[in-house]
Amino acid sequence: TPMRATGLLLGAALALVWRPYAVMRGGMKNKGPLLDPLAVVGAAIIAFFMWKAHHDINSLGGDPWLFRGGIFLVDIGTILVIVAVAHLRAFTGRLLGNPVLRVVGERSYGLYLFHWPVFQAIRHSQENRLSVPMFLVGLAISAAITELSYRFIELPIRERRVRRTFSRWWRTGAGEMFRRPAIGLTV
Repeated sequence: TPMRATGLLLGAALALVWRPYAVMRGGMKNKGPLLDPLAVVGAAIIAFFMWKAHHDINSLGGDPWLFRGGIFLVDIGTILVIVAVAHLRAFTGRLLGNPVLRVVGERSYGLYLFHWPVFQAIRHSQENRLSVPMFLVGLAISAAITELSYRFIELPIRERRVRRTFSRWWRTGAGEMFRRPAIGLTV
């Protein structure tokens, strides 16, 4: 939507001016630790709007202010975090680059993609609220589906081994149902 375009446009503009390796050749080379407070401010902005959206959705049924500048401020907070994380000498980059968060980040699109149908199936209706156990079950199911998707769909595409994976799948008999007509059917 046009409301969400600000994040894409700000991110594209940042990518043009804040390239990590170019920054390391310039005057900002040793200024990484000075950027860490920016990340803290950015994270505080994001956390505030997460809390505000959660509070307003639960009590008011929506948050009109979020669409009247709130998303733009979340975008600014995100830019502040990215600026610090992308500097090779900032502590924030090492903190957010830890192995656990890296694994979650590599699979984040799959989690985003699969969580909604899983949670909707668990809730059975938009009006039903998720209890903590239901949320944890939904998260576990979403994580399992995401991992399968990551290993068997995303990685083969990224590593350009789709043809190899598909031909191996076809040769091992998994594609057998597509090669022969079903019993009793004539082609």
